[in-house]
Amino acid sequence: MTGFQTVQQVETSEVVFESEDQALEFITSFPSLTHLNRQSRDPGFGERDAPPRPMPLPTSLKTLDISTDYVEIFDSLLRLEPHPELHTLRVNFIDMRDEYVFQVGRLLEYLGSSLESLTFYGWIDMGWDRTSSPEVNQSPSLSSLS
Repeated sequence: MTGFQTVQQVETSEVVFESEDQALEFITSFPSLTHLNRQSRDPGFGERDAPPRPMPLPTSLKTLDISTDYVEIFDSLLRLEPHPELHTLRVNFIDMRDEYVFQVGRLLEYLGSSLESLTFYGWIDMGWDRTSSPEVNQSPSLSSLS
């Protein structure tokens, strides 16, 4: 894919790609991307035999809105290059599996102090307490939490 040089916002809700690599190729074809929304109730890839090819996400990314089944993938891709403009994270808890909670924690630990806005939505335990999350409490720049 040759890319779309000026597109800044992409939403791929409920879009099913043939593979994780195909989805990432599509996403990385937008070099000016600032807002990405990647949602799905089922990524549609079946069991993962191998991790996706490392494809750095656009460094212009400011907002990432993902469902929990993509947290692990995006966590590994965000670690390939710094994303100094990424200040907003929205996570759609489609399920409260322990692995998803752990993966979200890892992503929060990595993004930590750069976050200014953090939103959890979907199927989450409404008893979650911000004070019990050291990853969130270590973010002095966090000005919005919902």
